[in-house]
Amino acid sequence: MVPYFTPFYKQNEYGLCKSLAELGHEIRLLTSNRKMRKFYPDASESGLGGRVEQDLEHFKAVYLPTLVDWFEQPLIPSIDQEIRSLDPEVVHVHEDFQNCSFLASRTARERNTPVVLSEERYYLPGGLWRCPYLFYSSTFAKAVREGAAAITAHSNAAKEFLTSLGTERERVEVVPVGIDPSEYKPAGEEILSEKVGTRGEQVILTVARLHPNKGLTYLLQAMPRVVEEHPSSRLVVIGRGLLEDEMQGLIRRLNIENHVALLTEPIPNEEMSKIYPGCDLFVLPSVKEPFGRVILEAMACGKPVVATKVGGLIDIVEDGRTGFLVDAANPDQLAAQICGLLSDRKKIRDFGRGARRRVLERFDWKKIVKRYVEIYEFVQTGAGR
Repeated sequence: MVPYFTPFYKQNEYGLCKSLAELGHEIRLLTSNRKMRKFYPDASESGLGGRVEQDLEHFKAVYLPTLVDWFEQPLIPSIDQEIRSLDPEVVHVHEDFQNCSFLASRTARERNTPVVLSEERYYLPGGLWRCPYLFYSSTFAKAVREGAAAITAHSNAAKEFLTSLGTERERVEVVPVGIDPSEYKPAGEEILSEKVGTRGEQVILTVARLHPNKGLTYLLQAMPRVVEEHPSSRLVVIGRGLLEDEMQGLIRRLNIENHVALLTEPIPNEEMSKIYPGCDLFVLPSVKEPFGRVILEAMACGKPVVATKVGGLIDIVEDGRTGFLVDAANPDQLAAQICGLLSDRKKIRDFGRGARRRVLERFDWKKIVKRYVEIYEFVQTGAGR
């Protein structure tokens, strides 16, 4: 059960469902029939809509009618009926603070069906949202956590967050997000140069929503120093969002228009494997980042990365071996590590090989899904309850 889903981007849930289905398990991914506005900012927030089934790679996605969709909290009244009709052996919910997770886990517990909870978030919001989230976290989300037969966290940061909320540490196992490394290869076809017209330049790539959490303004602030030391460098930003106009203005004020390309067209997941081979290194300057799957995709394509010491990024990047970790919101550190890599082609190659190797060893879906199967089998025996 996930609040939103689209096969266009093939997020974590897609990879998990596909991998489970390839092992012979019957999978139904239940979700809202609304589109998540961070990916589809023009999507409608109104209209109940109908129930739709979609056949994907050996599994089905079921999009359920949604009564309201406020602040990325779709209310799906038919969850109870859907779960009862499917009669599943295990119900797997994602994120304790989603009301659909509460509804799904409540129905599962009423039917004595074990629930597995996977958690990605590692912080509570600040400002006006903090009090409502604290209330929800101590009530409905707490019921989801306490009712789960097993809990996984996508990162060590998420595990620490769960324990800070009162969940027993021994109940939480870190099981990361994965990718299929056969889809992302170092010597794959390259289309980035065609999309942005790069020719013979040192290309720095980032793929992220244009949102304050992604820290992209700090990366732009790092670029004048990068350009000064490496005049042939160019930053390519792939993403769209609320900060597009602000970023365009900052690019002009910093006088780096000829060294930054902002690509806002949506790119399907199938094409992304052809984007990464066109860069020299990948940067993710997030100030908040639950996991950072794009880092895995770049690393699988043999690219060194510069990322921030936040959330799941700390688990992915081996500092000094597959790339560098820097403090969040620090343009100087970003510039220093980017320049250091651009000045050392051997390090780029060595880090790139190490990055690919790390993905194969720790973040291959074929390995990760086996652990999920073990967890499902464990909770079905009743041992997890």
